[in-house]
Amino acid sequence: MLNQDQVQWFPMRVTYGRQLSVKAFLDDEGVENFLPMKTQLSKQGHHIVRKRVPALSNLIFVRTTMRHLTHLKQTRTGAEPLRYMVRRALHPDQAPGEVIVVPDRQMANFLLVAAGPEDEFTYLEPATSRGASRSCRVRSKASRASSSASTATSKWWWNSKGSVASPSISYPKTS
Repeated sequence: MLNQDQVQWFPMRVTYGRQLSVKAFLDDEGVENFLPMKTQLSKQGHHIVRKRVPALSNLIFVRTTMRHLTHLKQTRTGAEPLRYMVRRALHPDQAPGEVIVVPDRQMANFLLVAAGPEDEFTYLEPATSRGASRSCRVRSKASRASSSASTATSKWWWNSKGSVASPSISYPKTS
């Protein structure tokens, strides 16, 4: 059972693409939140316009207690579009309807990547929409923080549901 008074990261669905207005509301309320953004280029007439848009549709991460978040949802119209994300029962042992919480360490790692400079990473679409096979191997390279300019390689695999499997990181040998 979830502790109602513990500060945690909640991934929340936002209905009807209102992530930016919900983020503004949460910022005004002093509630810590994170909305991954990306730059989108669009053509308006003869000009190309850069626009910052949410990178993940209908999703925002909110860090607060469940009690405070539920209170905001029930009493403030600015929080009306927020919906808890819940687990589906995959095994008979699991209880359906459990609210999803992102552990602090995982969220900190995600923030390090997603809040960094945009030219250093790429948001990947699910493999099913890219026409990839059932299991597709994806490699990414990132520099390791050390005195030498070595490169770490992360190996990710898309599973058949279109989500990413956990990475294994290997560092090249330095001599």
